[in-house]
Amino acid sequence: MGDQVEVLSNGRYKSVCHWVLAMPDGNRRSIASFYNPSYKATIEPAEGLLGDERVEKEVDDEEDKYPKFVFEDYMLSRLGRDVKPTSREPY
Repeated sequence: MGDQVEVLSNGRYKSVCHWVLAMPDGNRRSIASFYNPSYKATIEPAEGLLGDERVEKEVDDEEDKYPKFVFEDYMLSRLGRDVKPTSREPY
């Protein structure tokens, strides 16, 4: 799962590192596919996705594990440099 899904689910679904074990005796090919929100999008735990879970646990005051953030700020922190979108916004 992606980092945004971990935040949206308030940690219920974990983001994982992608590791590849390449075979030394052959070529490796891969196709990467990414889906990102608008750079101006605010990402935060989704109340609607967590409502039933909170009722089942009888914990109405469960705090969000992740603060809300703007997606562009997240990308800048992950990549450590200026990121310019190559497609038209918004999507």
